[in-house]
Amino acid sequence: MIEVISTSYLKAFYEINEIIKHMKKDLQEKIPEELKNNIEKARDKRHVFSYNEYLPLSGQKLLPETKELLAVIYTKYICSKEEREKWEEYNEFYLEQLSKKEQESKANTYNEIDEENNIDKKDEVKKEKTILEKNELKENTLLAKVEKESIFDKLKKYIKNIFNK
Repeated sequence: MIEVISTSYLKAFYEINEIIKHMKKDLQEKIPEELKNNIEKARDKRHVFSYNEYLPLSGQKLLPETKELLAVIYTKYICSKEEREKWEEYNEFYLEQLSKKEQESKANTYNEIDEENNIDKKDEVKKEKTILEKNELKENTLLAKVEKESIFDKLKKYIKNIFNK
């Protein structure tokens, strides 16, 4: 199976390759050689990026995809076990907060529908149908949001796939 990688990620691989070259040796050694080789091979060689040694990593002008991939590499290979656990706790907390916001949004939808449909009992059936339809639309929308929010997981899978080759 051939996987298509967006050009922005190929550019990000170039930036990551440059960042790894400027890392301390002990940090470089924590990243598997196979991953570094795959990044080297997949990078967009035409992309222009120069690492400024006088700026910290946070001060570099990086693509958003570079930041995402660096986060994956950091949590998977570089950080300590305790720090990795904290990141996992943070991710769980973030997903819970996202779920709460989605539930609040559903509740607000119910309130909006109640206000819009302030009618007598004959129209209750119409009201329930409207609520169900809006809930289905919201659930479909929420599923799309969760997929977009899970780019971190997609990146993890992609990096894992690199190792399985």
